[in-house]
Amino acid sequence: MDITFFDRDLETAPRERLRTLQEEKLSEMLDLVHGKNRFVTAKLDGVGAEPADVRTLDDLARLPFTTKAELMAAQDGALVSDNCTFPETAYTRMHQTSGTTGAPLRNSVGHLKFYQFSAYVGLICTLSAAQRFT
Repeated sequence: MDITFFDRDLETAPRERLRTLQEEKLSEMLDLVHGKNRFVTAKLDGVGAEPADVRTLDDLARLPFTTKAELMAAQDGALVSDNCTFPETAYTRMHQTSGTTGAPLRNSVGHLKFYQFSAYVGLICTLSAAQRFT
């Protein structure tokens, strides 16, 4: 088993192919979340941008930064933050920071995202030669 790469084709792709893939994913993500994710929609609206205005990585430079204070405000008073795109029932796990610098910052995770994360953890364990316990 070759454990040098998690995804050999992707990790060894030419820079231009990676850029194209990133821009495709950026476009898909913005089309998906705009109008559904109150936080992202407000950030785009705040600078007069529509998803179609942000299609390249260079376009990201025109968007405002997101601060921790904004993320904290977006979660005030609700189990699921304004920075969530889907209904509360779509989220299967809640993670949060320790809150050492203030209130904890929550992160809602859906079923698919959790399994993607699990695959990455599995890769890390494989690369570090950890043994699987059954």
